[in-house]
Amino acid sequence: MADPMDYRATVNLPDTWQVAAGGDARAERAGAARQNVTVTLSNARCFALTLSRRYVEVERASGSGITVRAYANDRAAAARAAEAAAKAVDIYSEAFGAYPFESLTVAQADLVEGAAFSGIVMLPEDLYAYSRRGELEYQAARLTARAWFGEIVGSNPAEAPWLTESLAAYSALYYYERAYGRDRYLEELNARVTPSLRLTIPGGVTVDGEALSFGTVGDYQAVVRGRGAAVMHEVGVVLGEDALIGALKLYVAQNAGRIATAADFYAALSQASGRDATGLMTELLTDIDQYVGQALDWYE
Repeated sequence: MADPMDYRATVNLPDTWQVAAGGDARAERAGAARQNVTVTLSNARCFALTLSRRYVEVERASGSGITVRAYANDRAAAARAAEAAAKAVDIYSEAFGAYPFESLTVAQADLVEGAAFSGIVMLPEDLYAYSRRGELEYQAARLTARAWFGEIVGSNPAEAPWLTESLAAYSALYYYERAYGRDRYLEELNARVTPSLRLTIPGGVTVDGEALSFGTVGDYQAVVRGRGAAVMHEVGVVLGEDALIGALKLYVAQNAGRIATAADFYAALSQASGRDATGLMTELLTDIDQYVGQALDWYE
C-alpha cells in the first residue's frame, strides 16, 4: 500500500472513446479524430483508469456534495450504480468522516471481480444486467467503503488484509441498515455472512491471517470478507453498534494518511467502547466460526 502522492497522466486516444478515472479528467482535441485526456488526482495512494467507446456517462451529486460519475454500456444500469455509490458516500461520510476526494467514479470494466482504487470503483460487466441489480448495489457499497478503509487509512494487504476487506464488508451491511432499516441489514447479513460460518475450510486459516495463507480465492473471500463481517457484527453485539461505529470513525481520524495496524484498530475500539477490546478482537478474529456456531440459522 503506497503512501499518498499526486498523479497526472495524459492518454491519447480516438475521440469516440471515453476515459473513466479517479480524479479530474479533461479532454482536448489532438488532431483528426483524436483527443488527449489528461487526468489529475491529488493525495492518492494509487491511480487507475479504464476506457471504452461504448460508455454512457451518468452523473449524480451526493447529499454531502460529492460528484459521482458512473460509466456503463447502458444508461439505466449506469444510473443504478451512480445512485448506490452516491448513497454509500453519504452514509459513510456521516459515519466515518468526510470522503477523501471531490468526486467518485464508478465504471463498468472487463473484470472477473470488482476492484477499488483511489477515486474509482470498477465493477464487472455481468453486474450491470437488470437481474443482478441487487448484487450491483452491494458491490458498489462494499467497494465505495474502501475509500475509508484502504485509501484514507492504509494497511498492509499482504499481512493484514482484514483491515480493508473485513471493514469494507461490514460497512456494506451497515449501508443497508442506514438505507433500508434493520430488517434489511439482517437479511443481507444472513445471505452473505452466515454461509461462510458453515464452511469447513482447510488449513486453519483465520480472519486475521496473511493473504498467502489462503489456499484459494474462494477461501479468502469466505474468511476475510464473510467471516470478517461476522466479526464486526459480533463486536457490535457485544460492545454496542454505537461503540463500533464510533471506533471506525476514530480509527479513520487517528490513522488518516498512515499505514495502520491491527493494534491501531484495537486502540480505537477500546477508546470508543471504554474497555480494553484487544482480547475480544483476538478471540473473534481467530475463532469466529466457533464463537457464533456453524449451525446458526439466523441472526437476530
